[in-house]
Amino acid sequence: MASVNLADSDYLNAGCSIRALCKFSILNTNGKEEYKSIVGVENFDENKNSYCLQKFIERSNLLKRQSELLPDDRLTICFEIFYLCDDITNYSLSKEIPIEESLNMFLNDISKMLCSSAYYDCIIKCILAARSEVFRLTLENKLTEHELNIIEMNEFRLEVVKEMLNFLYTGRSHKIDKLAIEMLEIAGKYKIEGLKTIAAESLLNSLNLENVCEYLEKSEIYSAEILKEFCLRFIYLNADEIIKSEKWSKIVNLYPLLVVRIFNIAVNKC
Repeated sequence: MASVNLADSDYLNAGCSIRALCKFSILNTNGKEEYKSIVGVENFDENKNSYCLQKFIERSNLLKRQSELLPDDRLTICFEIFYLCDDITNYSLSKEIPIEESLNMFLNDISKMLCSSAYYDCIIKCILAARSEVFRLTLENKLTEHELNIIEMNEFRLEVVKEMLNFLYTGRSHKIDKLAIEMLEIAGKYKIEGLKTIAAESLLNSLNLENVCEYLEKSEIYSAEILKEFCLRFIYLNADEIIKSEKWSKIVNLYPLLVVRIFNIAVNKC
């Protein structure tokens, strides 16, 4: 069993959250790492400040290779961690945001206006323009009243568009985990930063060997920088498995600068 404990972290004590990617391994007498175990992206905060890797190496296996792994009865465990610290943001997948009474009254008034056909179009246009620079420019460039009421979005599925609108109206997305990649795409296209943030966070939480190359490509296309940084380091930590895949070949051919970034991480460990 191996563990990481961040209880004394100044960041957690200051009310920040930490996203961390960890690797445990054992160094043999030849200086080579064995029994490598990668811990996927974990979130730490004031309520969760440690992580325990339950299955690392069985004692019987360790003793069988005592001469290689326990020279002079000493076990050398290698540990690498990459982490990012963020202030707790308004766009959270789990936390409720306290709303002052005056703001709550305002939102109730807006809700009533949305139920009225007389004000519906006006409110919707205001919300779209306020939440997305792309929508704002699109609405400003419409020449006629008929054009002003139509925005075509043919490149995305109806379910995705509806969920994007739900986020614009409420600031939340209940289907974010199911539609995370498409939410990242539509948020990137229409410059909806809050939606892009929670989509990238959802993808981070599902990062694995099978999807990391796809996530890396999406993060590059849509400038999801935090997602990109974790993908790069996840590939570095799992290079032996990932470089054999066809998805990695695509990254090499289309995004050579990302390959250079991974090389720099391997050399500089940062």
